[in-house]
Amino acid sequence: VTLNLAGNDVYFDADTFFFVFSSTMGLLFIAVMIGISLIPNLMIEEKQAKTLDALLVSPASATHLVAGKAIAGLFYGLLGCAVVLIVCGFLILQWELAILAAVLGTLFMVAVGLLLGIYADVRSQLQLVAWFAVIPLLTPVILVALEGLVPSGAVAVMNWIPTVLVAKIFRLSLTPNVNFAHYGLELSVLAASILAMLALVVWMVRRQAREYGGNHAVTRPFITTNMAL
Repeated sequence: VTLNLAGNDVYFDADTFFFVFSSTMGLLFIAVMIGISLIPNLMIEEKQAKTLDALLVSPASATHLVAGKAIAGLFYGLLGCAVVLIVCGFLILQWELAILAAVLGTLFMVAVGLLLGIYADVRSQLQLVAWFAVIPLLTPVILVALEGLVPSGAVAVMNWIPTVLVAKIFRLSLTPNVNFAHYGLELSVLAASILAMLALVVWMVRRQAREYGGNHAVTRPFITTNMAL
């Protein structure tokens, strides 16, 4: 059945809406938790083991370093999302959209996690900072679902938050008769956000590499003099 959505609101029935909302939040929760708990530790462990210093002066570029961490994070994130997709598989009608939502949501949270990992030096600092990332990312998804109880202006702004965009794309995978026009703009904004976040991570790693190289440039004359003596 093709529905005319122009000027109309279409709601899931009460029983179905519970499963739709819980599956959406489950997918996002897994992506967010892996993004802010596992991914930053990949960077923190490198710092504590001093292997990051070696990587910064190795032939590998900052882009290679970030890409390697992102691929590792994507692997672990998709493992978690796969569990949600399997459990909620009875609801999914558009599997390609569901997988796309899982990949994009995980990539965005991997980028957030890498930023947290660059900022934090120890795990205790990470635990404090992580909650400031969780609340702004998950709360808008809940508030948008309560449309009618939340001011329309606030909903219009929150609709463009990356986690809300992921939730929209995933919910579309639970409905029939979906085409690119329904999610094309959201997909473009989400992809641009992910690329911008990863580019920011690469820039921060390059800045650390320059600082590391500058510090070592200062100490080299001292080391050379001592060796000569």
